[in-house]
Amino acid sequence: MRYLPIFCLSMLIFIPAEGQQGQKKILGRGNPIVGEKDRINIYLNFQDIYGLDLKEGTFCANFYTMMESDGKSASELSYLNGEVDNKYFDTTRKPYYEAWNNGKFRTHINFKDYPLDKQRLNIVIEAGEGINKTVLYTANKENRLIDEDHLEGWKIDGITTKTLIHEYTDFDYNDVHQPHKYYRIIFTIIIERSHKWIFLLKLFFPSFISMLILWIGFLFPPDKVETRFGLGIASIFGVISSLLLIQQNLPELARLTLIEILNYIAIITVFATLVIFGISNMRVNKAMDAKRFERVAFIVLVTFYVISSGGILFLRS
Repeated sequence: MRYLPIFCLSMLIFIPAEGQQGQKKILGRGNPIVGEKDRINIYLNFQDIYGLDLKEGTFCANFYTMMESDGKSASELSYLNGEVDNKYFDTTRKPYYEAWNNGKFRTHINFKDYPLDKQRLNIVIEAGEGINKTVLYTANKENRLIDEDHLEGWKIDGITTKTLIHEYTDFDYNDVHQPHKYYRIIFTIIIERSHKWIFLLKLFFPSFISMLILWIGFLFPPDKVETRFGLGIASIFGVISSLLLIQQNLPELARLTLIEILNYIAIITVFATLVIFGISNMRVNKAMDAKRFERVAFIVLVTFYVISSGGILFLRS
């Protein structure tokens, strides 16, 4: 019994403290658990952002890639959604690394609210090392524009970052799945139109003028069929021509943009007006009150056009 205290003391020494065994670190919500790693912070300083092409979904940027390391050397970075010309890469001031890049990038363009749209221009960077290596890549919040951009008609609303782990599935010669995980950092430049309502007016003004020209037909007597239908045909050609010019600057989309919806509402209104002109002429031939009918129809048309167009603008703006 006299050796019992010595035995208990030795057990306390060799049993690891709770939480020390298998200590791990979380990279972020939803990401797998990784071991202790040396951290490399990556952030971008943009010198210029230019050459935005909405139809092609591309933009260009001159920027510095900054990397701050806890001690490990940074591996080569891959720019997944673009072609980058590396001007220089400075590794003389360890643990600080700097690269000056000029690149053209592909990004997703959201045309749903065009021309009142806000776009997110992405630069996707992937580290050359998998997550099983000894380096942990994270996105720093110090991204900024250090010079003037050349995005005519746009203003930069912010630059954000997101870090995630992307998994690739490869196959070896036995067709066995070999998953590989890599750090991926997405830098997003948020831009919106600087004078979006003026731009909308420029695009939609021809259609609106065509509508006004058509409604001048209500000033003519109902029996002036040739004059009224002449104005109607001119209005239809005006609205459709405006729509075709707008669609030439857009890619082939499977959905309607805001400006297209407004033009289609105008086309429906023009067609309804021509139908009213025809019904009014029939009422004149039958000695019915055509003027009263036209007054009511005109109020209904204007109400439909204002509510439908205004409602779409309210929901999309």
